[in-house]
Amino acid sequence: MPSIAIITPTLGRPTLSAAWESLRSQLSPQDEWRVVADGERPFVREWTRSLADPRVGYAETASTASTYGNAQRNA
Repeated sequence: MPSIAIITPTLGRPTLSAAWESLRSQLSPQDEWRVVADGERPFVREWTRSLADPRVGYAETASTASTYGNAQRNA
């Protein structure tokens, strides 16, 4: 079980790599970073997989609820 879980909602923002650069040195092996996309975001899904880090997870909502990405709060 993770000691800290960081959840980052996204609508495909380009700043995820900057967030990862900041987080990776601060996360312990028991922590987790979960990226939750509003609707299907293949680029974000593949990017999180490419990190090949067991602390990183990806989830997506069934569909985009709005142009503002509000569905992540309910994921």
